[in-house]
Order: sequence, then C-alpha cells, then structure tokens
Amino acid sequence: MEHVDLLVIGSGPGGYVAALRGAQLGASVIMVEKNELGGTCLNRGCIPTKTLHQSAEKYTDAKKGEEFGFEVSNISLNYDRVQERKDKVIEQLKNSVEKLLKKNNVKTIYGKCSLKPDKRAVISLNDGSTKEIAAKRVIIATGSKPSIPDIPGIEHPNVIGTDEILDSKELVNDLVVIGGGVTGVELAGIMANFGVNVTLIKRTPYLSPLDDDIAQRLFSMLKKSGVNVLTKSQVSKIEDQENSEGVTVQIKRKEKLEEITADKVLVSRGRIPNFEGLDELDLKTNKDGIIVNEKMETSFDGIYAIGDVASNSSMLAHVANHQGIIAAENAMGKEYKYDDRAVPGCVFTTIEAASVGENESSLKEQEIPYLVGRFPFGANGKALAAGKVEGQVKIISHKESGEVLGVHILGPNASDLIQEGTLAVKNKLKINDLVDLIHPHPTLSETLWEAALDITGLPLHQMPKKPRK
Repeated sequence: MEHVDLLVIGSGPGGYVAALRGAQLGASVIMVEKNELGGTCLNRGCIPTKTLHQSAEKYTDAKKGEEFGFEVSNISLNYDRVQERKDKVIEQLKNSVEKLLKKNNVKTIYGKCSLKPDKRAVISLNDGSTKEIAAKRVIIATGSKPSIPDIPGIEHPNVIGTDEILDSKELVNDLVVIGGGVTGVELAGIMANFGVNVTLIKRTPYLSPLDDDIAQRLFSMLKKSGVNVLTKSQVSKIEDQENSEGVTVQIKRKEKLEEITADKVLVSRGRIPNFEGLDELDLKTNKDGIIVNEKMETSFDGIYAIGDVASNSSMLAHVANHQGIIAAENAMGKEYKYDDRAVPGCVFTTIEAASVGENESSLKEQEIPYLVGRFPFGANGKALAAGKVEGQVKIISHKESGEVLGVHILGPNASDLIQEGTLAVKNKLKINDLVDLIHPHPTLSETLWEAALDITGLPLHQMPKKPRK
C-alpha cells in the first residue's frame, strides 16, 4: 500500500489545481483520474465549446468582410478543419497540464477509485490491476454528469448529448436543443452560426443568473442569428419521423401541442453531482452535492469536496478552480474560506453575456433600494470601429450607499469586461470608485465607466436622464 499526504480524486479544473497547490505547499500528492486528464471542462465542456465558438465567430465575421472594405467571395466552411483545430487546442492544453503536474511531482494514476471511510482508496487501474493508497487528507473532485430528463423517446438513437455533438465531424441540417441553460444556449448559437437550423426549447422565460432584461436581449440576438427560441415550452415526447431518418419532437406551448421535426435532438438539461466511488462513505449530501463548510470540509474529518460535486458550487470551472486552492490550503494546515458573493458567470453564444452580483429581480424580492445605469455598445468608439455594436452594460448600485451590487454585460468581450464588475462587487466598491477610475481610450472598458456615470445622473456620451432628487 502506498502512503501519501494528499489524495485528489478527479483531474478537472478543481482537481488538478488542488493537486498542484498541495504539492507547492510541500505535500506528497497522488491524483486519480477515471478518464481523461482535465475532466469535463477541458475535454467535453469549456474548452471545446469556446474553440468552436471562436470558429463560428470567425466564419460569421468573414462573411461580413465587405463592411470592412475588402471583397469577399466563395466563403465556405470546412467543418473537418474546425474539429481538427478544436482537438489540437484540447491536446495542447492537456499536454501543458501534464507537464505542470510532473514538474511539481504530482503522481497521476488512471483508474476507478473507491474511497473508504479511513481515507484509504482502492483503485481499479485501467490495465486491470488494483492499487491501494492510504492518504492523510483527501480532496474529492469527481465533478458532475449530465442530467437526463424523463421524456418518452429520450433513448432514440438520434437523441444526443453534448459529448456527441462536440465530437461530431458533420453538421446536421436541423437541430432541436432541449434545455436553455448556458451550455444549451451556447451550442444553439454556435450551430446556428455554422448554418444549422436550430430550435431551442426552454421551460423558463429567461437565462439565470443574467438580469432579466439582459437575458431577454440575449434571446432576441439568438433569434436574429436564426435560432428559433421557444421559451415557456415543455417537451412531451420524441418519436420517429414518418418516412425519414429524423425525429419528431412534440412540445407543449401555451397550452397547445406542437410538433417540430429534426435530424438530431441535443439534450442539454443541466448536470448533477457525480458520487461515483463514494458509496462506502456516509457523507452528508443534499440535492446540490456533498455538504461542505466554507473551508470545503465534508462531514468526514480530513476529507474535502470541491467543484460540481460540492453543495456550495455554482458548477463553473473557475469556481472549482478557486475551491481547489482553498481545499488544498486548508488540507495543509492553512486557514482559507470560500466566499461566493462575487462569482462571475459567462455565456458564449452569438453574442457574449456576463454577469456578477445581484440582479433587479433579486433586489426587488429583498426590497433593497437600488439605481440602474446603462450604456450601449453602439455609442462606444472601439465597438464601432470593430463593427460590434450590439448590447449594453448595466450596473446596479445601492440607492443610498452607492455600493455596486451587480454588473451585467451583453456585448463584445463581455467575458473579459466582467472582471472589473467582479472586483467592484467583491470589494464593495462604490459607484464613484468606478467613475473616478481612469479607463483607457478607445476601449470597450469605457462602457463600464459610462454606465457608472449614468447612475450619477451625469452621463457624457448619451442623453442625460431626468435630474435625480
């Protein structure tokens, strides 16, 4: 039996970061991975979808070349090359992570891990042998798995998941996407930009955690790009399409039954915690995962849980990453607490959206007085020069104290711009702190400054509101 200071189960963005930090703090570390290094994020989630998103965006921009002064003809899509580039990006990142782990003396073992209450792990290695490891501390980073809805016909061969669509070498003509969460919305937009006829079926009217009016504008942009967005709709059943190899999707919408035909149906209805290999532990859990405290400690002494499998996770790669650092620090005797007050969320579709902090709906429910400032990208010089003028920045501040409570962005580079908002919410900055901050010109970051100015009632590059009392 091998003995180790720290055992990490799972090599996703939380697991491998926890292993690295543990090793940096002087621990002997073994990391166990069932499938591929990097977990869902690197192999079947964040990285492949964002790589496809970039190809889709470049393809769309190329077709608009005449707007920028050059002649464009015979623009065509080679989807094989798109997939080749995606695979290359994934492989490059996996190689980089592997080198980092080796350089930090983290030992990686591939196989299925069964964790015992005494922090002993029995691993069924991929070569058929078995290995036992006794650990002083354990970090569970087993992630999540797709949630499969209970819909008649869900087992139809033309019903696929995100793994299949990301690996497919061919585009279909007609695609129905069941699920309007972040992944479903992103893939709907990506496929539409590639020329696929996409219908997105979503049970709720908007996309959490985005502010309602930002989400509404996002869906309007999706529709503009060709996605048939059906909100407040529920899939009743999936069945064979008559005289065709495709499928028919029956939905209930506005108390009426409708039918949509498609070549494939993509199911993207969220994810659930993955408890595989943890059966022998009587861990305290709830519907959101393993219950942990602010130090990422579970109900077992010396066992931590992070990322999608933890109850306090937002099922975001950057949250898992951050929690991995916290768990490793605490496992090595440090004092580090998780604070989820300022967790940014991003959506990469036909247009980017990003959000952090409170939205108007939540503030109304809490009866917190607030002010709203907005600024459209269409009035920003950098956005005009880039030909990306859709969307806006929206900032929400406390009406009395001026504290920045939330920032919501729809538009170019929203995923990068949101970090200023994250810093403001995290550090409880006041709206005048953003107003007094010098933003470089011409940049998209000026949109946040202008939105902050709008809250003060003294906007510069848009018409002023009525004077505030």
